[in-house]
Amino acid sequence: MATIKTEHGTFDEKAVVKEIEDMYTEGYNLRKTLDGQWWLNIAFFMGKQYVYYERLTDRLKEPKAPPWRVRATLNEIFPRVLKEVSRLLQNRPQAEVFPLTSEDSDIEAARYGNKILSYLDFELDMRLKTLYRTLWQVMVGTVFEKVFWDKTAGRYAGGGLHEGQVGTDIVPPCELIIDPQAKMLLDEANWVIHVKSRPIDYIEGRYGIKVEGTEASFAGLLESKLATLLGTSFGKGKERYVLVKELWQLPCKKYPQGRFVTIGGEKILEPPQPFPYEHKQLPFIPYIAIPVPGRFWGMSKIEQSIPTQKEINKTISSLIENKNLMANPKWKYPEGGLDTPPDNEPGENIVYNPIPGLPSPEPVQMPSVPFYVFKILEILRLNLDHIWSQHEISRAQVPPRIESGIAIQFLQESDILPMAPPVLSIEESTARSASQRLALISQYYNERRVIRVMGEDRRPETFDWKPGLLRGNTDVRVRGGSALPETRSAKRAFLLSLWNMRVLNEPRQFLKLLEFDSFEQLYTDFEMDAEQAKRENKLMATGKVVEVKEWHNQTIHLHEHNKFRKGEVYEALSPGEKALVDGHCKGHEDFISAKLAEAQPPTPTLMGGKR
Repeated sequence: MATIKTEHGTFDEKAVVKEIEDMYTEGYNLRKTLDGQWWLNIAFFMGKQYVYYERLTDRLKEPKAPPWRVRATLNEIFPRVLKEVSRLLQNRPQAEVFPLTSEDSDIEAARYGNKILSYLDFELDMRLKTLYRTLWQVMVGTVFEKVFWDKTAGRYAGGGLHEGQVGTDIVPPCELIIDPQAKMLLDEANWVIHVKSRPIDYIEGRYGIKVEGTEASFAGLLESKLATLLGTSFGKGKERYVLVKELWQLPCKKYPQGRFVTIGGEKILEPPQPFPYEHKQLPFIPYIAIPVPGRFWGMSKIEQSIPTQKEINKTISSLIENKNLMANPKWKYPEGGLDTPPDNEPGENIVYNPIPGLPSPEPVQMPSVPFYVFKILEILRLNLDHIWSQHEISRAQVPPRIESGIAIQFLQESDILPMAPPVLSIEESTARSASQRLALISQYYNERRVIRVMGEDRRPETFDWKPGLLRGNTDVRVRGGSALPETRSAKRAFLLSLWNMRVLNEPRQFLKLLEFDSFEQLYTDFEMDAEQAKRENKLMATGKVVEVKEWHNQTIHLHEHNKFRKGEVYEALSPGEKALVDGHCKGHEDFISAKLAEAQPPTPTLMGGKR
């Protein structure tokens, strides 16, 4: 090893590598007891439910059994995991940029921030990544979202360089080593090491450095262990690998500017440099399923389900063995009474040698299965329902003697409320992830760019990015409870009641809330009505009279005019121009009132014409 000189200083390669390896070893020794549990969780989800974790070899193993032993798997965990993931994906957290001040410039910058977040969701393929992130969160209890600046992404700028783009990766817990100071929150950690197994050819191509790898360098990773269990391969045959370790360290007393350095194969791949991001936060955002007091790593419901799942498999296996014995029973016969033991083939003729004074051969009668065995199975399944908060009502089955709609709604809420811990983690982590993305945009978008997003009216919208556009407005907040799952039927029933009470009266907004995105032609017609109303707003702002027509879509026109009356342009109009707009709106209101009156049933009258 040698001394490395960079613009940030001179470094002893051997000392740097040793320091990071020591940090890695310390963190890994504190975390490795959890690796086996994570691996078990994934194995049980995938139906490999007769395995155990052997600490000595750090492997999952399946004990041998005699050939007659039945090992049935009635996988109750798989559908419950899918149900949990689906519920967590049902509602996306409603994140918005929170302006620094109430000044118009900050409010406008926050609006641009919201548009940029929408743009990044599409560019980074966040819908699919959110699916995998949620699956990891449910299965092992902890997963991370890495938000970083990828200088190799974005539009090609020439000379082998790219513009760069914000990147987001989903990082399983087995790839991170956390500072032991973090007892409950990542904010308590000063450093994180991200570990990835890479082929030596990849390292030479990415970093321009040759390293010596081994075929076993990936053996400590969760993916390779699972691949071994499933009988598949990790990598390409005899390809050699190296564990690449990225150290992200925040500013501290020893390193006032923080550190970022990458090592692998006992060499420095990326020389030490100051912590690169101005937001001064570790670029890993944890998503926790169930928090455990005094422990950083979360817990999965699978961990609590494994003992019950084992008992279910054992009971089902015993029932099948009993069934097999009844269908193919054992035989008892005196010694020497049969030349060939029966094989229980249908229609078989059994020839035996009669022995005076001893009974003829006969099958052993198996006792019937006690009723309580089936009752135990019900209790075991009910226990899993309690663990996962997935009772009958969550499976669209109404419990007996429950007929009230309000009672059904209360039961549904009782199954949803226990999901508050993972939902709270999703909401808080989503806000932090979005804030870091905006901070990286502000730091690295140093040239003009064209941002293309879907506008509020479902029309493509573009705007020019220029440095300083966000004005430091990178604080993102998520409305509490917005990610809690809810039944779509209950949501639509509530919205229909708001529509009937005229609390909601704008058709486009109503259909959007109902999530009826398939009515493209209907949306198009509504957009034409809205665009027409906006043109009328511009005409009336110049003092021109616009007549209200009976064939206008009165509700949408009035909605757009009222939006106009809430804006700055209307406030700047003269009293006469305001009166012109107000009178036009009054015309729409009169048409609406007339239609409502026509829809009312006639009032019954008493005899004699009196009411």
